[in-house]
Parts: sequence; structure tokens; C-alpha cells
Amino acid sequence: MKLSLSLLLLTAIALCGPTTTSASQAPAEGLLDLREIAAWLPGSFDNDPQRAFLQGMKRGADAPPRMHLQIKADSAASTPSDRSFEISARNGSEHDAVALQARWQLRVDPADQRVSMQTIAADGRSCTVRWARQVDSFVGVAAPGCERAAFGVPGTLRLGSDELWIDDAAAVVPNKLYRAARFDCFVALRLRNGKAQAITGLSTHDRGGTIDIQSEDTPPRKLRLLLRRGLWPSNSGNNFVQLMSLYVYEDDPENPLANGWATPESGRVGFGVGDELPGGQSLSARCTRQSSTG
Repeated sequence: MKLSLSLLLLTAIALCGPTTTSASQAPAEGLLDLREIAAWLPGSFDNDPQRAFLQGMKRGADAPPRMHLQIKADSAASTPSDRSFEISARNGSEHDAVALQARWQLRVDPADQRVSMQTIAADGRSCTVRWARQVDSFVGVAAPGCERAAFGVPGTLRLGSDELWIDDAAAVVPNKLYRAARFDCFVALRLRNGKAQAITGLSTHDRGGTIDIQSEDTPPRKLRLLLRRGLWPSNSGNNFVQLMSLYVYEDDPENPLANGWATPESGRVGFGVGDELPGGQSLSARCTRQSSTG
């Protein structure tokens, strides 16, 4: 199933999704749609916040497999009326190997002045996806005739300014990939022997990005920093809120050594705890946004 979901995303096939309108637009409307889609596509996207939310709501079985997606504009192959993007998908986190690659080429169809996207897989097979504006987002649906065997599980692409969803008719919930921002981090700890250790130059993204840290203890301790921006789960329904959360854990992500939170708009998050960890050590960490592109 993981491979099928990635294959779906790379080829953008939607055999069973909603149909786009066939009504024509004015040429200026088509160019406006193309500019907005081309502005929203580039970046890194990850579904870790959705998975964490569903697990917190005791719906972990509904969560789609972890996926990390990178979309890069190919400026050398693009013009104002013809936009090209390189797609890389990972079945897992940003640390996993690239599973599938493809190219998306977008242009305005002169027949109806709507955005048409040609998806070209690594083996050369291709399919056409038609984009239509719906309120403040765009919906991408594949043209009739695309072969299920060639392109995987059917689904529909839904693109917003900060999200890219794969609405798979066979899945319980859409696969929600959220745009990631890049953060620089540091960690400082006081070890069992009293020695202080500061680790700088760390970098990750804020949609479930992780950094592995090894202490200078004997034997060394292996810690992991986790940064996540997303909707906080609330089983009562009274405390849903978007949070930027920072965790450091050793063995079990469900039981962090320490954590902190901030509003997503603040652009930074951190914590500091002293003499509260096993053995009496202290631990602090901080992450600061450096770029809106993860």
C-alpha cells in the first residue's frame, strides 16, 4: 500500500474522483490559475502531523503510511506559460531513500484556458491531470483513460497554499501532506558526570522532522529531537489548537525526556529543564525558523 500511495502522488491519477468543470475560462483566468498553482507546489511536504493527530484521537489505524514529498521547480525548463517540477517521494521520513521520482509539466490548455498537467513517470509513462479552482484551493483530476495498472490506486489531488492532499477513494481518510519550514536547532545537556555538552548546527523541518543526537557519556546516550507543527488532538473536542511542539526523547517517543511548545506564528520554540531527568542531568533545546521551505 505504501508504494501505491507514493505512485499515486507521483503520477496524480484520479480515476474515481470528482470531475472538473468543462466550462471555458478567459485566458487571463487560466494564467492566474497557473501562477497560483506554480507558486503553491514547490516545497517539502509531510503527513506526520496528520498521523500524530489521528493517533492522539485514538484513530491510529486510520492513518495513512508516512510519506515525505519534495517538489522542486525546474526553472531551466520553465517559462511563464509552461511550468516544470521535479517530484521526489519517500515512503517514510525525510531520512529514508527516495522511492519514486517524476516530472510534472503544467500549462494552460488553449481549448478551454484551464490548467493541464502532464505527469511523467521515471519509466516514461504519462497521464494528463486537469486542475480546477474550488474556492481557495485547486482540485486535480486525471483525464479518462489512464490505466489503473500503470498508475496505482485512484485518487484526487487537492492543493492549498499550505497543504497537498491525496484523496484516495479506497482509504478511510485523505492523505494530508503539510508544507514544511526549515528550522535551525541546538541542544545543551549536562551529563551524568557533570560535563556540559552543547550541540549546534542542527537543522530539520517542522512537520515531524527529527535529529539524532549522541551524548558524550560513557557509554554514549542516543537521543532524538522531534519538531512538529500541527493540530493538537483533543478527545473532549474543547482544545483543538495549532501548536509548534518540540520533544527530546531517548527510547520512547511517547515518553519524552522533555518538551516545549509555542504558537506556530512565533517561528521559534524551546524548553529548559534542570535536575528533572534520570540521574539529575539538565537538558535544553531551541529551534528557530530559517526558511518557509523545508
